[in-house]
Amino acid sequence: MKNTIIIAVRKELPENLAITVKNLLKQKDSEDEILVVADGEQALPELPCRIVIPYETPRGCGQARHQGIILSESNDDDIVTLVDGHMDFPYNFSKMIKEKVKEQEGIYYFKMQSVDHQWNDKGTLYYGADLRSRCIEPGNQAWALACKWSKEKTIGERTGIMGACYGFSYGFYRKMGEPLKLMEAWGCDEEILSLACHFSGGRIEVLDGIVKHMYAAPHTRDNLKVPEIIKIWGNRLSLLFAMPWSEPVRDDYIKWLKRSFVDWASVEVEVESRMETIEEIKEILRSKGHKFYKKVKEKISPMTEIEIKENLEKKKTLIVDDAKRNNSIEKKNNSIEPQVVNKVVDKNNLKTVEKKPILIQKPQIKKNTDCAMCNGRGTMFSNDLLKIYGYGWKQCKKCGHKCRME
Repeated sequence: MKNTIIIAVRKELPENLAITVKNLLKQKDSEDEILVVADGEQALPELPCRIVIPYETPRGCGQARHQGIILSESNDDDIVTLVDGHMDFPYNFSKMIKEKVKEQEGIYYFKMQSVDHQWNDKGTLYYGADLRSRCIEPGNQAWALACKWSKEKTIGERTGIMGACYGFSYGFYRKMGEPLKLMEAWGCDEEILSLACHFSGGRIEVLDGIVKHMYAAPHTRDNLKVPEIIKIWGNRLSLLFAMPWSEPVRDDYIKWLKRSFVDWASVEVEVESRMETIEEIKEILRSKGHKFYKKVKEKISPMTEIEIKENLEKKKTLIVDDAKRNNSIEKKNNSIEPQVVNKVVDKNNLKTVEKKPILIQKPQIKKNTDCAMCNGRGTMFSNDLLKIYGYGWKQCKKCGHKCRME
């Protein structure tokens, strides 16, 4: 039984990615494969594993992971494990997932320990996650469904996944309707996998091992622009249409989601473009029946008023996390050394071909300029769409960079 360990990356710091691959090489079984899937063309270090770039323009973690699963060349009984590019793994983690999958179909993962940018342990040890409904997120965003860290302090069954190291069989992914193919941009992977697992009669369980995951991991990708924000909200709405629950349940969730201040006309156009995929997934999940979902529905509890209040107090987290990422990068040179992208998938025939090196250039920030990304003057303007974060924001007309208004 092969386990293909898929690392989806989008301008990950080369040193963190290299450490992650090195850790996997120590912990994986001999028959396992490590597959790095780049979300769009980007510089990557030379790594002792297979590397693919399935498309040129970034499409998000869900798409990268889905392409990795399809390109893994797995049999139905083989395992695929989705991980991030800034992680450390427990001893025999691959064997543990394989043994569990043999017992029962489902998604299996581990306790999660946050580490800082020097890979030192920090914060709480998390024992998996649960699906929650009617959430209010930082910036007064209303999310219909979200995976949240569990209050449990023991291993065992959960209703959701978090922690970025999830293993399941290739056959079960197909049984779930290949749900990640619906996702664009970054977001909602965990929610759609969790729900599809329940509708397919699978088990979600936290195993007795600890995965270490870098908190606010630094990267060199651009800040979110409006089109990508629309796609992320498109994920949240598409998720509600793709699940085979009753119309009243779906409509109630949609009503909650639309409490958010978003350009819903644009989001609905985005969802309409995915409707064929939505119907494919829904039809597969509908054929499994509702009895499995009903079993866990009562466990998906709404967020309490106290939890909402605590969540809203975290509204500065978005700014703080970005600052941590940027500070980590600023300690290095203003440009990252060019790395060789040694393998890329030709979209026409899916063959591996050589690719020339690409240079990632960090912006030189000049004084007395309005935009810190392109150094433009007089290019910043307020953008009401970006108020979904709960702040006044401005955006550069020239390069699209956004930042909080002073």
